[in-house]
Amino acid sequence: MHALIYAVFGYLLATRGGLFGPAEPRARARTAWMLPGAAFLDLLENLLQLHILAGPFGAQTVAIPLSALCAAGKWGLVLWFALVIGRRLVSKLGT
Repeated sequence: MHALIYAVFGYLLATRGGLFGPAEPRARARTAWMLPGAAFLDLLENLLQLHILAGPFGAQTVAIPLSALCAAGKWGLVLWFALVIGRRLVSKLGT
């Protein structure tokens, strides 16, 4: 449920927050899909972690680095979203 909430929040903030002008549809669309993409990676990470936990203790599995890769991608998208939105807010409040 948490992933769905922040995915919808990010999409709505980017598309309905008034931070992008009418001449910036690509930037708006790219930003709108950052948090839904992060939510997808979050869910994939959780599924991989369940697979790891269900296996025998200490077992070597490709799910471990894949889970770490999903986590890194998720947090990268979240940080990128925060930077884009933060820059837009500072720009909008400064004018």
